[in-house]
Amino acid sequence: MWGRSVQQAIYLRGFLGERPPLPLHPEALEEAAKKRMSPEAFAYVAGGAGAEATMVQNRKAFTEIALWPRMLRGVPPPDLKTILWHKTWSAPLFLAPIGVLELAHPQAELAAARAAARRGIPLMVSNQASHPWSGWWKPPKG
Repeated sequence: MWGRSVQQAIYLRGFLGERPPLPLHPEALEEAAKKRMSPEAFAYVAGGAGAEATMVQNRKAFTEIALWPRMLRGVPPPDLKTILWHKTWSAPLFLAPIGVLELAHPQAELAAARAAARRGIPLMVSNQASHPWSGWWKPPKG
């Protein structure tokens, strides 16, 4: 499973003293993005609608989640596969829609679609997509 191999690679690199290429702390990650993006793109991606109350609630909810790695417990890797729309997906996750994605990446939804396909997860496209659907998305048959 790719998740386990990624986790093992991160631990090994950390053991050897290598730091991750991206910050893990949300505020540090946000600061790194701010340095690389135009002010307009950063404002669009980092901001929230209205008074940003939903963003505040989401961040608070994430602080209440604790992840406890259970290494060397002798259990098989978990199987996260799920069936949706008569198709088996590698995990119960969606790559969520982001409008005007070209502000964050020049290939926008095209890059997001390739990433979702590589990981075997569905992609939802925003109604404010940067690329038209025709030509890169084919509706399922039946």
